[in-house]
Amino acid sequence: MKKEKIKIVDSFLFSEVYEKELLLLKFILENDGIDEWILLENAYSFQGSFTGIHAKNLIWSDERFEPYRNKITIIAKEQPTQMLPKHQYLDELSYKVEFWQRDLAYDYFINNYDDDDWIMISDVDEMIDFTDAEKKKELYKKMTSAPNGLLRVPTKRFWYDFDNEYLLLIGNAMCNKKYLLDTGKMLHHVRLENRKVIKNDWKHIVEFEYSSCYDTAYMLQKFYTSTHTGFTENDLKQSLRCNHRPTREASGQMPQNNKKFFFEKITLTESNSPKHVRENLAFYKTNAINPEYRNNRKLDYPELFKPGYFLHEFYLEKKKWANKKFRFLLRRLNLENFFYGKLS
Repeated sequence: MKKEKIKIVDSFLFSEVYEKELLLLKFILENDGIDEWILLENAYSFQGSFTGIHAKNLIWSDERFEPYRNKITIIAKEQPTQMLPKHQYLDELSYKVEFWQRDLAYDYFINNYDDDDWIMISDVDEMIDFTDAEKKKELYKKMTSAPNGLLRVPTKRFWYDFDNEYLLLIGNAMCNKKYLLDTGKMLHHVRLENRKVIKNDWKHIVEFEYSSCYDTAYMLQKFYTSTHTGFTENDLKQSLRCNHRPTREASGQMPQNNKKFFFEKITLTESNSPKHVRENLAFYKTNAINPEYRNNRKLDYPELFKPGYFLHEFYLEKKKWANKKFRFLLRRLNLENFFYGKLS
């Protein structure tokens, strides 16, 4: 007998109280499509500091969460994690903690849902806009036509503020229970393999991500507790001054003049943002970005605006394209493993 409705679960990581407004926004946008939220929380951060358990008290002490409480399951742990020194790049250690925490939802999902039910593997700042009927319709169509029960959802990412756009489109993963059982993969495997820059072949962007869209003090706090290690306070200041993704001064990392590094302030529209965010933008905005960021880039990184830089970038891009085509040809001729094996 065919099920009346395929269920969708969203499993996501939650850290501290400063994520409260993003958590509520997630519930507002997803309520019309999500059957259950599985909130995953640990009392210790990915970098080892004690942050405490906050989600239950936060959700049950604020009446704005009342419409969503009956669909929230919290899996909270008090597992100490390795204390990592500040300003050192140790992502290989912090990612082990993240993977463990994500996989806390695995058994719960497997034991409580059917083979054709789906799970999102996300963060508190990543949310599907189920308030838009057309976006919701397209998502369901993609889910039902996914040949192996895996879907990479196009995600528009904003960084530091709700109208500050990351210019590349990110793919975020969701899959059904059967896919997990057939492949033997854990939740962190599915996310890791599918969270990457993608080309958009959807009519709508259905998911949105608001990275570090907090007050500046909390942005810095996240630097010292999140998966990404090695950042300094100066890294954050420079990122906000020039509006680019954070680089690590401790390792001499520098930004590049491209879509991967530089963000841009944009006007929010129906195609690039949820209606609720547009209507309440004044409430959500952090106003953290220096309004003179374009001029600051030219002052701080003059080498990134010289003709020679763009010629070099063009050469590297064409070289990358040629290597990709060459490898594709070798694959067609069944020579790829032999040729690259010889090179190694």
